[in-house]
Amino acid sequence: LGMDSHLWHYIDILKGAPTDEFLFLWNEEEWLWGRGARGEIGEGVKELAKGIREDVYDMYDLVMGTLVREHPGVFGPPPRRKRNGVDASIMEEEEEEEEGEWTYSFDNFQWAFAMVISRHHY
Repeated sequence: LGMDSHLWHYIDILKGAPTDEFLFLWNEEEWLWGRGARGEIGEGVKELAKGIREDVYDMYDLVMGTLVREHPGVFGPPPRRKRNGVDASIMEEEEEEEEGEWTYSFDNFQWAFAMVISRHHY
């Protein structure tokens, strides 16, 4: 629904929420550095966070695999456009970013998962 949704403003605010404390979102360089805002990250915590990342990927693969298979026109990645007869898959990465990001990408799914669990009250 985009901006017509009653949740639009809330989600728009969440887009600016910091995610650096979600260790399962860290890239390999951040794992090598191994420090968070609160200091050194122990190996046990790193292993737990990597396990969460794997679980999130498995959930994404199961959910999105099913949705894309059953409703490709709604959940499938946008078709690649051609520019001057050249397929977008061989375009420079910067040009491809101008095409727009896939709403249902794994990065977006991870971010949404982080936002949901950060607002869960136990």
